[in-house]
Amino acid sequence: MKHLGILNGQITCLQVVAVIYYILVAAAQGAVIEHYWNIELVDFSIEGLFTRKAVGVNGKWPIPGIEATLGDTLVLHAANKLDEPTSLHSHGLFQNGTNYFDGAAMVTECGIPPNGTFTYRIPLAQTGTYWIHSHFKSQTADGLRTSLVIKDPNEVYKYDEDITITLEDWFREPADFMIKQLNNPDPHIRFRPIVPYGVIGGECANRKRIKFMPGKTYRIRLANIGASFEFHFSMEGHELRVIEVDGVMVKERPTHGVTLGVGQRASVLVTALDTANANYQFHADMFTDLLQMPRYNPLNFTGTVEYSPNARTTHIKGTKWKTTAPDLDLEPLDDEPILEPTRFITLDAYSGVFNDQTFRHSFNNITYQMPQVPTLLSAMTTGQTAHESQTYGLQTNTHVLKHMEVVQVIVNNHDYYSHPFHLHGHVFQIIEMGSIKQNERQMKESMDVPVKRDTVVIRGGHYAILRFRADNPGVWLFHCHIDFHIQLGLQMTFVEAPEVLQQWNNMPDLYRENCVSQGIKTTGNSVGGIGAEGGQVDLNPSPYADQFESYDPPEGWRLISYILQGNGDDIYTDHPNTMRSLSILALALSAVLAAPLQLRQAPPAPGLEQPMAAPGNEWAAHEPQHAPEVVVEPVVEKVPVPVDHPVPVDRPVPVPVEVDHPVPVDRPVPVPVEVDRPVPVDRPVPVDRPVPVDRPVPVPVEVPVDRPVPVDRPVPVPVDRPVPVPVPVRVPVDRPVPVPVPVHEPHHEEWAHAPAPAPAPAHEEWAPAHGAHGGVPHAGSDIVNSVNHQLQEAGIIQNQF
Repeated sequence: MKHLGILNGQITCLQVVAVIYYILVAAAQGAVIEHYWNIELVDFSIEGLFTRKAVGVNGKWPIPGIEATLGDTLVLHAANKLDEPTSLHSHGLFQNGTNYFDGAAMVTECGIPPNGTFTYRIPLAQTGTYWIHSHFKSQTADGLRTSLVIKDPNEVYKYDEDITITLEDWFREPADFMIKQLNNPDPHIRFRPIVPYGVIGGECANRKRIKFMPGKTYRIRLANIGASFEFHFSMEGHELRVIEVDGVMVKERPTHGVTLGVGQRASVLVTALDTANANYQFHADMFTDLLQMPRYNPLNFTGTVEYSPNARTTHIKGTKWKTTAPDLDLEPLDDEPILEPTRFITLDAYSGVFNDQTFRHSFNNITYQMPQVPTLLSAMTTGQTAHESQTYGLQTNTHVLKHMEVVQVIVNNHDYYSHPFHLHGHVFQIIEMGSIKQNERQMKESMDVPVKRDTVVIRGGHYAILRFRADNPGVWLFHCHIDFHIQLGLQMTFVEAPEVLQQWNNMPDLYRENCVSQGIKTTGNSVGGIGAEGGQVDLNPSPYADQFESYDPPEGWRLISYILQGNGDDIYTDHPNTMRSLSILALALSAVLAAPLQLRQAPPAPGLEQPMAAPGNEWAAHEPQHAPEVVVEPVVEKVPVPVDHPVPVDRPVPVPVEVDHPVPVDRPVPVPVEVDRPVPVDRPVPVDRPVPVDRPVPVPVEVPVDRPVPVDRPVPVPVDRPVPVPVPVRVPVDRPVPVPVPVHEPHHEEWAHAPAPAPAPAHEEWAPAHGAHGGVPHAGSDIVNSVNHQLQEAGIIQNQF
């Protein structure tokens, strides 16, 4: 007992007080939660379908989650066993006073070199649901991610058990492979479908079981810790009550389901039913408006709410697939009123092809590039020039903020797909969301006490107004949390109160040692120089002139968003109302019929020639549409009508005609054939004997002349076998002949200047018809497939429809 200062077995009152004080201080500081991570590649097999390398920890993937309590200190010892640097970001933690532990490589640290180590020592001053992931390249997509739960010993809401369910997308290909695809300037390559698998609660999709006891209340923490896709979570036969979003406690709000973008989290309370006679399904449906995935959007994953291992699983009909608790309807418990801004920033999110011939994303036409010196070290070592944004390099897109000013950020998403935007070091108030076109019906304002999050999903063509107080000195990224979009440049930097950062002197020694071992400078501007000349480096890569413009998605794509996002009537998995089903089909058909025709376009800028779709490419992307510059050339000579030539067996039937009106001369003029039923093509039908009733002879076309001819789409003609033509085809020459043209949806401004096609060759050299063996499929065909699939799954229509 010498360490207590006890002499001769006697204890003074002062010594007793000192011991009690020591115990109270230790309790107030909480426990030290210590973990040792060997970050390394491990093999992971999903459902026996394929095995690939994942970035795991201590030989395991998925990585086990971490739990702690308010007031604890998380000590994470990381040893890098990879052949490239790595880093660890605690997503959602403010890191107030410990910005150097935020884990953003080349922003707040140099990264952990191969065979190097680093220790993150983070005081936990927040409660809620968070996660830890890599912030170097696309290691998050390759698996370096797990949940972090910080419990409150004085919970506002009462419940019997706490359950964490992580929602993850998992790809067959490694991230580097997909980055190269997404970087490609050719949209037909860039938008090839990437269909992921689901990992739910650390298990392969459809295997997860949540055990319930009758009458008990459970807090279910949901965290989308994936790379690209959104998840919609719901439970059949059970009501969810939202109580937390992104670590912010909110007033309880009932809902049928919760939708989470990448990086978002939510907690819901669920009260179990009173009996254990049956088990139920929960849904963790993965979906996206980023990629075309006909028949795979959404990807429906289910698990089991298990009351008894011996009970049968009951399917509840009429389950809604809709979020009824949107962000702006939630109210935080802290009652913080709307902040009044003193600083205003507008960020326009675009994407397009840059002058290095790669496809990239950008804020205000600046695509993010890493500096040569971590931005935090530049802020700490450049004196007064730390207040100038040029010090950090133009490519970091840095905004310097004054301490404690209220910042309003308007984010305009000009892409036609959603972006989940995340801010490090803060939560922001969501003040307003709506359509960029100022459609008041699509605009929604916050409550008097606005919801706060650290990640917000902004749909394509929409905006959000965000506000936060600059009360956390440091360097904080703001970026899209789709992992691949980070790599394609959709991020920018806030440098907050650099004069405060320059007073810090408590950074661990290993912090700078890891920089030196990798040859990275630890002082100076973004290129290691003195002053603000780092910003004078040429902006590279940079976008083409007039490259970026706001645009709308194709009609069919909007229908996809309408259904998946629930922006309208509820979509039910089992719905008896046939009229609603027919209305959905009518919308799909109208999208097809409204698909615009492809017209000749003006030549493109140098280096932006339009690549042609590969033959048989059924995944040709639905690119956003511009109004192209139309160049119509009249026919200068009339061609007689040859009707006795042989018909090519694998091509449309060309019938040149005499016309006296302008007709584009760069395409063949096929004759639409009208038949009552499909023409058998397996053998010719003799004309000197009765015709079997199941194989009618093709009827020659009699074209009336008293009404216009539809020109919106060609009538398909079987082209894979010889088509018998028993009589000559008669075509009137005193009326326009329909000119079918392939549909092409240009991507951005450069695709609106594709080179004019070459003049049509003789009929023997004509290419296969569009929709037969190649070319670009008809616009809207993918959406019809997707809608049909949705309705087939719902049992509304049959597969043969």
